[in-house]
Amino acid sequence: MKRTIIALAVLGTVTAAHAQQTVTGTKPAATVEMNAKGQELRAEEMAKQLGLSAEQTTKVAEVLANYDKNMAQLNSVTMNETDRAGRAASLRNSRDKSLQGVLTAEQFEKLTAMRKETKAATMQRRDNVKAAPATE
Repeated sequence: MKRTIIALAVLGTVTAAHAQQTVTGTKPAATVEMNAKGQELRAEEMAKQLGLSAEQTTKVAEVLANYDKNMAQLNSVTMNETDRAGRAASLRNSRDKSLQGVLTAEQFEKLTAMRKETKAATMQRRDNVKAAPATE
């Protein structure tokens, strides 16, 4: 009986560890339709918030489409998290340089400020979740 329980515990641990390794880096790419709709919505939202012209909105949508395509490719490849994070940062930097070429300096500053606000709000929510007492 003890051997059976121990064997099941070991099997469960090995299976869980393998599942975690398998999931990391093998995220399924989003469908083309979902990406296209998301890019369109993000471009429209940026147009409203930053006061973009129709031409800027089109170019921003192209930059976002290229970024999403590259991120989907990155997510479809298995690699360690350090390499993945470095490549993702490189893709974000490339996206931002492209956006700087499309947006005015004022619009890009506003975009940067909006991103910082979003990040701060996300961090605050995460801290609130961590600080909340565990309910059982």
